[in-house]
Amino acid sequence: MRRVSHVVFTFLPYSEAWLYDVVTAPVPYEARVLAVSRQNEDRFPFERVQLIREETRRGSPTWLHAQCNRRLGWPRSPANPWKKPLRRFAEAQDLFHAHFGPAGYRVVDAGLGPAITSFYGYDACEQSTLARWGTAYRQLFRKGAAFVAEGPAMRERLIGLGAPPDRTYVVPLIAHLDDDWRPATLAAGESPRVLMTGRLVEKKGFAEGVAAFAAARRSRDDARLLILGGGPEEERLRQATRSLGLEEAVEFVPPLPRERFRDFVRSCHVLLQPSRTATNGDAEGGAPTTLLEAQALGRVVVATDHADIPNVVDRQAAFLAPEGDADALAAGLTTALAAPEEWVARGAAGRRFVEANHSPQHVAALLERLYDRVIASTIE
Repeated sequence: MRRVSHVVFTFLPYSEAWLYDVVTAPVPYEARVLAVSRQNEDRFPFERVQLIREETRRGSPTWLHAQCNRRLGWPRSPANPWKKPLRRFAEAQDLFHAHFGPAGYRVVDAGLGPAITSFYGYDACEQSTLARWGTAYRQLFRKGAAFVAEGPAMRERLIGLGAPPDRTYVVPLIAHLDDDWRPATLAAGESPRVLMTGRLVEKKGFAEGVAAFAAARRSRDDARLLILGGGPEEERLRQATRSLGLEEAVEFVPPLPRERFRDFVRSCHVLLQPSRTATNGDAEGGAPTTLLEAQALGRVVVATDHADIPNVVDRQAAFLAPEGDADALAAGLTTALAAPEEWVARGAAGRRFVEANHSPQHVAALLERLYDRVIASTIE
């Protein structure tokens, strides 16, 4: 069996649970993980994880490189503390699959390959990241064997950054599918529950989501909003709920492990995902995986058309508003809450969509085809 090493900074924070699906996808390659650190091992069990010991000691080539960067502005590419440690993993590997652009650069800079690099959002959008890694990305795009985006919008962004079009591919993320799903229904006397979930950061657009919920609640005054997640925007969001008089209608819930997260989604009726481009340029890396989770569980979606969101939702399951159009977002949520009799049909449509386009088997076949193509081109 051929072998692939997945290279990542940390394996694995809850916010990157989708990466576990990629690593464990039913691809006929023996997978292992190379990471600097490991988190939540009990939640993401995987035997073949090896830690990269960063070379940062005083006087080392990496240390000297960093000093030149900081004091002289030269050399301009970031220091690579993985360069020497990574090389001891070079033997007996058919290919390397790096996750996030900076990890991809460190793989090719260490002379390893063939190397595939998947980009996920901040690494291709955030202004400070692009300023720091711009020179490194040019080297990555020259030497890398292939580059992967979650959707066509992200692919075009990568090409705009310099990725060669003939080596830049779309491979969607995997939806967690099981048989325990049913479309949302509203029992007599039950209040509709709207869920916003993800890291509480600007690009998620949750402040706009709170305003849209306030507007929609004028037509459905028993509706409740649950905000699941943590992050730097939390206090701002709490202030927004207070200023809109929504304290009794909004509940903040800390991040949950994946299995509890799915139960929480099941307890809600509508997923609200008002993503937007942040002021620092950060954007969704394609689209939030919560959209796949919600549709896999038969939930109705209200979202913006930001990035690749239109490509990962079924139009019969979702209400989409133009990014930045607060009135349209509120109108979509109002319409969704006003028609619970449509939830079953919309939920079933979303489930069919992810089964067809985001199942583990479908995505694994795309990954296998990509891996085989990269190896074949290297041999040629």
